[in-house]
Amino acid sequence: MNLVNILFVNDYVEKIGGCEIYLHNIKNILENKGHNVHFLGKKKNQNLFKQYLGSFYDFKFKKSVRELIKINVIDIVYARSICRNVSPSFLSVCEKENIPVVINIPNIYEYRYPCLNSVIKRPYRVLTLAKKWLLRRAVKKHVDLFIAPSNNTKKFLKDEVNVNNIKIVNHPIFWGVSSDVLIQIKSSFKLLYVGRLSPRKGLMTLLKSIKMLSKKATDFQLDIIGEGLLMDKIYSFIKTNDLENVVEIRGWVQHSNLKKEYKEANVTVFPATIEENFGHVIIESFSQGTPVITTNIGGQKDLVTDEYDGLLVSPNDHYELASKIKRLMDDTELLKRLSKNSLESAKEYSIDKHVESLTNIFSELIEEKNDKRS
Repeated sequence: MNLVNILFVNDYVEKIGGCEIYLHNIKNILENKGHNVHFLGKKKNQNLFKQYLGSFYDFKFKKSVRELIKINVIDIVYARSICRNVSPSFLSVCEKENIPVVINIPNIYEYRYPCLNSVIKRPYRVLTLAKKWLLRRAVKKHVDLFIAPSNNTKKFLKDEVNVNNIKIVNHPIFWGVSSDVLIQIKSSFKLLYVGRLSPRKGLMTLLKSIKMLSKKATDFQLDIIGEGLLMDKIYSFIKTNDLENVVEIRGWVQHSNLKKEYKEANVTVFPATIEENFGHVIIESFSQGTPVITTNIGGQKDLVTDEYDGLLVSPNDHYELASKIKRLMDDTELLKRLSKNSLESAKEYSIDKHVESLTNIFSELIEEKNDKRS
């Protein structure tokens, strides 16, 4: 790929979450290869009312994109989240300037309509419905290619958004795959949860399973890494059920330090009750030889092969989850086999493969646009 000028667009430019961390890391890699990368978005701490209005149509941000394009000869636009803080209104500028647009879908729920029953019960969700309709209309009209990180996301885009210009490009592991992992079965079995403390992540299901296990097994520990709305409820559950010696809430941990946490765990538990777009926690855990127990839905089912590199369970079923955890506690050979296979699975998500896929896509779209201009 020849050296090009790339514009990254995202709701936020600050490193407030996985979406932004991903874009900043990719930006650094592309710049190290000699490409020029510009990053436009907004800051998180702006007025919430203005932010909400701007998520429908943002004249100021649209102007910022137009001015940057005038100053710099932009060859391609790479966007991710564009519905909470900037709105997709800038896409028309890109089409007018004949600049190809690629959008990497970070979350299918940004595009999914609320159910009719939800709108009837909460009439204000009509605005949510309208915003998502505008988002779908804009991306269908102006986006040249959609990148889906999983088969689940691709299916959603085809079936519900009615687009077919889709390519699957898995998310990468930025820190690489460990080569020195040695499975050690310790006297204390360590379980790990990493992610937001929200109802959709299945944390209460996990805690109920831990309550069951605490009556059947000894010498095991669950570390919960993350922050969120469920913090008080989780603390209350732990105290009420005398789990203080079994469960530790660690709070937020810097992403670069998570590698060590995965490596020291025997199993990562990711019990999300929704269809995840991808499940980055899963492949990060794999990279350290730590198998994953997760739910058999969405992107998580795309990543974990049952009985090969992890175990699959039904959502919201704490009995089944407790049974699968206990199985790994008791079966050392199974745990070793899953661990070894998880390292093999992790190799499919190398950063080099990801960047190569991106640059090939960019090159093809730029060439197509140039051919049309001539």
